[in-house]
Amino acid sequence: MKIYADVFFLVNAFVNYFLLLATGKLLNLKSKGIRLIAASVFGALASFISLLSLNKAIEITVTVITSLLLTALSFGFKRPLRLIVNTLCFILFSTLFSGINLLLINLFGINALVINGKVYYDINLLMLIIFTGVFYLCLSLISNIVKMNKDTTLIHKLTFSYKGADFTLSTFLDTGNSLKEPFSGAPVIIISKRMLKGYSIKDESLRLIPYKTVKGEGLLYGFKPDFIEIDGLKTEKECYIAIFEGDFGINKDGLIPPELLK
Repeated sequence: MKIYADVFFLVNAFVNYFLLLATGKLLNLKSKGIRLIAASVFGALASFISLLSLNKAIEITVTVITSLLLTALSFGFKRPLRLIVNTLCFILFSTLFSGINLLLINLFGINALVINGKVYYDINLLMLIIFTGVFYLCLSLISNIVKMNKDTTLIHKLTFSYKGADFTLSTFLDTGNSLKEPFSGAPVIIISKRMLKGYSIKDESLRLIPYKTVKGEGLLYGFKPDFIEIDGLKTEKECYIAIFEGDFGINKDGLIPPELLK
């Protein structure tokens, strides 16, 4: 089969783009479209190295370095551990994509080549778009299933008591919740006001707890519970509970800071 450089470049740039999209979707990463396009183009240019006769060790080294650069260009590289995770996920999706390609080539006789993990199709652009689109939808489905399973491990049962009233909530572990009560420095659990079920907390010990988000800043009323249990285990750590007027989503009555689970 003749390999045309322009087709080889376009195919791999196209595939790289959707693999990076799938990686970002699975790991909940945000990136500007221009960065994904630039990374995809870079990856397509680097894919020409796969056409050279290299020994296996060099091929693996080139693949790893290229993948590191691709994910760094797409999602940043401030944290080395995060970069490694992003790269491993991208390599996993690339390997899966290559495996599916080989399966389709053998089953349906598609005129294509997989060269050291890089793809070359002798098909029209429309078929390539359809095939890659279907593959991306499958990866998105897998990503959603993984995230659903991940979310279930972040849900924790919270029980607390305040002046004789007991409350039980389904809270979500919010790793970004670093809210502190300003005087004691104690961590703060945020709950939806509706979970108080009309119970009015009027006490001189109520604290004003300032908060700041990307949408703005403000104050929450907070109180110190008599005791709290997380997943049935009583915690001796001092904490406060802040009352939020809105909701946190389906099956989530509040947000719990990771500090209380250590």
